[in-house]
Amino acid sequence: MNGKLADLTAENLAGEHLGCTIGTKKPHPVVEAKRQLLAERILCCGA
Repeated sequence: MNGKLADLTAENLAGEHLGCTIGTKKPHPVVEAKRQLLAERILCCGA
């Protein structure tokens, strides 16, 4: 990790490191569910 903050968008969410708990690059159902939830919230709320 480079210590910089990232602006998460629906477009870059899949490639960003989201913390030690869900930072794996390997497909995992829980990680993918969290990414989907975050993407939906970004799209819905304009975060």
